[in-house]
Amino acid sequence: IFGDDRYETSVAIAEKMDSLLGGVYTVDRAFFTRGDNFPDALAVGPVAATSMSPILLVPTDSIPAAIADAVNDLDIKSGVIVGGPDVVSEGVKSSLRTLMIANGGDDHDPLIIERWYGDDRYATAIDVIENGLAARLIDLDTLGVATGLNFPDALGGGSALGWYGSPLLLTRDTSVPESVITFLEDHEYEIGRVDVFGGSDVVSDAVKSTIGGKLKM
Repeated sequence: IFGDDRYETSVAIAEKMDSLLGGVYTVDRAFFTRGDNFPDALAVGPVAATSMSPILLVPTDSIPAAIADAVNDLDIKSGVIVGGPDVVSEGVKSSLRTLMIANGGDDHDPLIIERWYGDDRYATAIDVIENGLAARLIDLDTLGVATGLNFPDALGGGSALGWYGSPLLLTRDTSVPESVITFLEDHEYEIGRVDVFGGSDVVSDAVKSTIGGKLKM
C-alpha cells in the first residue's frame, strides 16, 4: 500500500480502510497530522484505530491535491487536527472545514473540524488521550509509554495499543515532562498497567520508576 510520497501513501491507506470496512462501517471522519514530523501522528494512532478513522498527512501550510481529493472521495464530513496552529495552520483548518461542508458536514457545528493540542509534543499526546477518553474511544486499562524523541518504538507499540483500545503517552528519555506527571496524578487510580516501549537507553529506568511511582493500582 503506497503512493508517490508520504501524503499519497496516507491516502492509499485510508482508501484501503474504506474498502475493508465497506458495508460494515462508513469512514466519514479523519484525523489530520503534520506529515514532516512524527510525534502527533504517533500519539493519535491508537485513538484513530479504535475510532476506525484514517490519519491523513498534511504539510503545515497547505493541503496536497491528493489529500483534498481523498476528503471528497471518502466523503469525510468531520475531522480532528492534531497539533497547534504552528504545526498545522489555521488556513489548512479553514480549507478542510470548507471541504467537509461541501460533503454535507454541519456548517453550524463548531466541532466539524476540531484541534487537539498542547504546548509541546508531550502535552499534545495528553490532550489526545483526554479527548479519546471523553469520547469513550479508549480506556486506561493499559497505558503505553514511549520516547517522544524518536519514532520506531512508539510506532510499534502504538499498533498494539490500538488493538487494546489503549493510549500512548510520550516522554523524554531521561526525565518526565511536568505535563506527564500531572496527567499521571490526575488518573492515578484509573491506570491498570503501564507498558514501556524501548530499552533503558531509550526510556531510562529512572523515568520508568518515576512513572510507576505515580500509579495507585
